[in-house]
Amino acid sequence: MTSLYTLTDLSKGYTRGKESITIFEELTMTIPEGDFMAIMGPSGSGKTTLLNLLGGIDRPTSGSVE
Repeated sequence: MTSLYTLTDLSKGYTRGKESITIFEELTMTIPEGDFMAIMGPSGSGKTTLLNLLGGIDRPTSGSVE
């Protein structure tokens, strides 16, 4: 099956003042084309950040989204 997205060693973090906030650290996953997914989790768990990375709105701190 063809992959719609492949995330390889994806890390994303922010700096707020002197504080570093890690959202993802070395996330690797494949999303096959034609599959349905649900992204669930509590507020602040990184759901919107993941969607922004998949949509090309945000850039990862390291790793790749293909």
